[in-house]
Amino acid sequence: MNSHFSNYYTEALGAIIGVFTSLYAYLNGWMYVYGNINRNFDSLSFGGVIASYFLLPLCVIMLILSAINTYTNEKYIFNIPISTINKAICIITVIIGLLGAKAYFLIPSIFILFNIYKEWFKVKIKRINEESVNNDEGEQMFLTKSFSNKILENDLENVFFTEQEKELALEKEIKTLATKKVMALELLEKKSDPQFIMEITGLTLKEIQELKKQEAKS
Repeated sequence: MNSHFSNYYTEALGAIIGVFTSLYAYLNGWMYVYGNINRNFDSLSFGGVIASYFLLPLCVIMLILSAINTYTNEKYIFNIPISTINKAICIITVIIGLLGAKAYFLIPSIFILFNIYKEWFKVKIKRINEESVNNDEGEQMFLTKSFSNKILENDLENVFFTEQEKELALEKEIKTLATKKVMALELLEKKSDPQFIMEITGLTLKEIQELKKQEAKS
């Protein structure tokens, strides 16, 4: 059973129950048949008068429209879709039915309005799903942005520490070289062999000769 058929089948069922509810209202004196309305006008409420004239015909019309909508494609009357006319009749029937048959018309009302509130629920659920998707996308974008910022911060920290390490390594190398030069100068003062100084300090022969020249100048 497809959705289109079930919608109008449910509406037709509501119209049939509405007919029986109208008959029940006639039996209980809440409504009167056409021939007795004028004679019992004073004993009827306003809703009872309206329902006496219109409720039963509206239920029959709605039953016919349900059958038309169930088995045919969209039809138009004066350029107005039958489905639109059908919705208007459904709402009017429910209002008049509640006025005439009172709470007894609640059950047929549920079936009659099934197609209307089903569409409303569909729109509502679709809107909730769209909002949920938008929230998920927003949260994902936020997490992605936060993750990107975190990576950027880590990269900056790594760059900072790398530069700091380079500076420390360079400073250490300079101090080591200065220490080696001091040792080489001390050994030169003691007239040590250049080859021995090279082995101890790790300096090249050229560097030792330059230190020797500097010592001679001083």
